[in-house]
Amino acid sequence: MSPESDWNLTLISGGASNASYPLTEQGVQVGRGDDCDIALNSQNVSRRHARIFVYQGQPYVQDLGSRNGVYVNGVRIQEQRLGSGDTLTMGEFVFQVTSASDPVVTGRRSSRSVLYLAVAGVVLCLLVAVLWKVTSGQKNAQVAVPRTPVAQSSDVQNMFATLDKSSRSARPPGAPQGVGQQGSTGAQEAPAGRAGDKRNAMVREYLDRAELLQEAGKLTEALKQYKLALKLDPTCALCLSRKERLEKEIQARINKNLEDGMKSFKALRYQEAINSWERVLNLDPDPGSQQHQLAKQYIADAEAKLAAQQRF
Repeated sequence: MSPESDWNLTLISGGASNASYPLTEQGVQVGRGDDCDIALNSQNVSRRHARIFVYQGQPYVQDLGSRNGVYVNGVRIQEQRLGSGDTLTMGEFVFQVTSASDPVVTGRRSSRSVLYLAVAGVVLCLLVAVLWKVTSGQKNAQVAVPRTPVAQSSDVQNMFATLDKSSRSARPPGAPQGVGQQGSTGAQEAPAGRAGDKRNAMVREYLDRAELLQEAGKLTEALKQYKLALKLDPTCALCLSRKERLEKEIQARINKNLEDGMKSFKALRYQEAINSWERVLNLDPDPGSQQHQLAKQYIADAEAKLAAQQRF
């Protein structure tokens, strides 16, 4: 089982309110079936209704072909990225997406503000002490006054250096280090971060291109883009789910065209049969596949029949 993330799914209406479910990269399945991670006993909920998962630190929801649909903030969707505070509606059940890291970040900011105020208070006390020494009747005031700010500045710099060091040590594990931070760890992590950002950008580009091709009806080209994205990032759950869904759609179309072509062939409509089987070749361009070879053989038979028909 994949490790839990900072994201949670909380039931806020329709059942035992405030029931919370942690989200993972593997995802949780919601539906009426007993095998679902979150089982909802309602006829308005499909047996396998939706899947909510985390990809690269962000939650996503995917409709698994439900009858009544999945709604994000009141809008029906098929697949969508989620944010903290978004609501998910399935039947009469309403969930809310929350991030456990939100209050933590706020707490860190508050702690840091308190620390800065404390340092400012110390600096103010030092300045008051310096002024008191200057006015207390030192013999060589002209020499003492210039030296005091130098010592004062050094003390303040040390305090803020300590503050910056404690701030860096309070950074959560895995967080990127600052540009000016010294040490071999920071030098090694920077290139890796840039490489990861470039890879993620390329994966996103493949996904966007595949979506455009799929909308244009170029399913085989879209499938290639999903495969390229998975080759670049084999852990991309979104790429895998879209690839599998598209493969099912392509196979369904191949089966339908094979069947339509056979019906046309038996009805002596040979040109219509040829057109249906040529669509199979376009959907399955691999000449070594069984479906491709079968469609090619059917086309040859239909062309022979069509030529004989046209002679009479």
